[in-house]
Amino acid sequence: MRQANKLKLAAVLMAMLILTACNTKEKNETSWLMLSTDNDRSVNTPPTPKQAGLLGQWVIKCLPSINVPGYYYQKNFSFQNNTLDTIIIYHKMGVPGSKTCTLASSGFMAKFEATIVLGKTTSPGSNDEHTDINITTTNVKLVAMNDHHVKLFNDPDWSTGIYSGLGQTDWKINISKDVSNMPAAIKDFSINKSMPDIFQVSPYPIITHIKLLKMGDKNGDLDDDNRPISLDNKTIAIFKP
Repeated sequence: MRQANKLKLAAVLMAMLILTACNTKEKNETSWLMLSTDNDRSVNTPPTPKQAGLLGQWVIKCLPSINVPGYYYQKNFSFQNNTLDTIIIYHKMGVPGSKTCTLASSGFMAKFEATIVLGKTTSPGSNDEHTDINITTTNVKLVAMNDHHVKLFNDPDWSTGIYSGLGQTDWKINISKDVSNMPAAIKDFSINKSMPDIFQVSPYPIITHIKLLKMGDKNGDLDDDNRPISLDNKTIAIFKP
């Protein structure tokens, strides 16, 4: 009987050891799975615009335009939950008696309405962290802001960059014209076509309560989807509280 009891006790102890090992393995596997899922989520689950810090007004102050020769520009972004409104004012360089980006140098204005879709975040936590964004322009309005640019917009032979009078000859000063349904505008402004880009929201390096917004460098290298692979470190928008 004593020998039998010893065998029974040994069997019970062995069963307990096996059960403990199984439970430990399951906990380890569960912990690894949760950690793996969390890591994947931080990289692959798209953030909301609010989570990404995009919501609100952003301003790019006066800069020379690369794509519209002979002009300076000011740019204002307004991000909502799934939309982006953009206003760009182009200022003619070399206007007599005017400094850069003043009322006297204002030439014309472009207003864009777009929808946005955020994608994955790359290199989270690093200086190169950035998030994919697709921007689809749905509406474009143009405004000639002085008599000189009214004449230019009404001239069928005039253009600068992607801007022109689009064949219209009834432009008037400070009157907005919706060009969204014009075939030339649809082509030139890629209306209703999803345009891939990237962005990064980060604090100002000295005054940490000010946020900066960088978009993709469209004049740099692009990936197979025509998405910029690096941030534009020269054209930076500042958050407007």
